[in-house]
Amino acid sequence: MGLVGANHGDYLQAVPMVTYTASEQQTISFGSLALEHRKDIVLGSRHDNGGVDITNAPLVFVGYGINAPEYDWNDYQDIDIDMHGKVAIILVNDPGFALPDSGKFNGKAMTYYGRWDYKFSEASKQGALAAIIIHDTAPASYPWSVVENSWTSPQQDLLVDKAEQDKHVEVEGWITLNVATKVFDAGFK
Repeated sequence: MGLVGANHGDYLQAVPMVTYTASEQQTISFGSLALEHRKDIVLGSRHDNGGVDITNAPLVFVGYGINAPEYDWNDYQDIDIDMHGKVAIILVNDPGFALPDSGKFNGKAMTYYGRWDYKFSEASKQGALAAIIIHDTAPASYPWSVVENSWTSPQQDLLVDKAEQDKHVEVEGWITLNVATKVFDAGFK
């Protein structure tokens, strides 16, 4: 057939990757409410700077954290808050799960807007310092153990320069619904 590899005759191409591993020694609290890493919350970062500190950053509940013009939905516009320096707290999935008969999104079938990678990306575009998704088993479609086991292991990503890293929130994470409810019931900001 005369096929030749597209990479200077080779069929393989080196792709620079980086591995990020979150510290197991995280101190996480909201006021006097201390959280247990893995059990209550998991946090990580794609920034290669040796550590991240979000002490005293205000929490902002941003609903589903979605900006979807085709559905006439923008959680960030609705709250009208500058997200720079703030922690976005985001519901998992999209509004279609909670409102399947609303005609918004795809009912209980999750759209891209409901996925964690979209939520972290949109929070980054909005200028948030960090983004934490509230895990709830039914709308997530998997239990907390999946989050705990996958997000506490080493994470791989494409190797990018600092300018590209800076386009991402400094901290990405998940919090259990039970603990998120306690945080907001206590009025922590």
